[in-house]
Amino acid sequence: MLKSGLNNLWPTPFYKGDINNEYLDNAVNSILQEIDIDNPGVQSQRFDILQDGPGQVIEFRDKVVWPAFETYLKEIGIDIKSFPNRWIRSWITGTRNGYMIPVHNLNGASVSAVFYLMCEDKDKGGELIAVDPRTNANRGYKDEFKSLFANLTYEPKSGEYVMFPSYLYHHTTVFKGTLRLAMPVDLFL
Repeated sequence: MLKSGLNNLWPTPFYKGDINNEYLDNAVNSILQEIDIDNPGVQSQRFDILQDGPGQVIEFRDKVVWPAFETYLKEIGIDIKSFPNRWIRSWITGTRNGYMIPVHNLNGASVSAVFYLMCEDKDKGGELIAVDPRTNANRGYKDEFKSLFANLTYEPKSGEYVMFPSYLYHHTTVFKGTLRLAMPVDLFL
């Protein structure tokens, strides 16, 4: 329903949250000790860190990931419990200098998230760039309107996560540090 005055149509609910330090530390230590982070999928072709990972990572899934998805959906008026067949897919992204992810969205998933488990200080690259989902909305506008179509740039920090609809195109800049642990997770409803 339209209200008088300005109406912001077609919102893209982008959420930022914090990870409980106890579960964060346990998951990071477990990953670093028990998984070859340079090649996390060597255990099997379909290695899923939150399904097949060590016990502390499974606890992270149950105590952090699922509640985060539940909170996000609740914020946009959806009860996660109304989807009894929900499932997630997760992995660890490239962890070393030079890694980047090209522009993409996540076909088939409903909500996507990235849990930043361990990130270096500022100015090391690896920022997440979210692209305006309104294809061609900026066509023909003068420069004075460019702020209406600006990409969102998020500089990751250890212990934070972001969530957004999976239709949102996004990418990362080149990571220029030595080590980073980021865990993307897709929710399928």
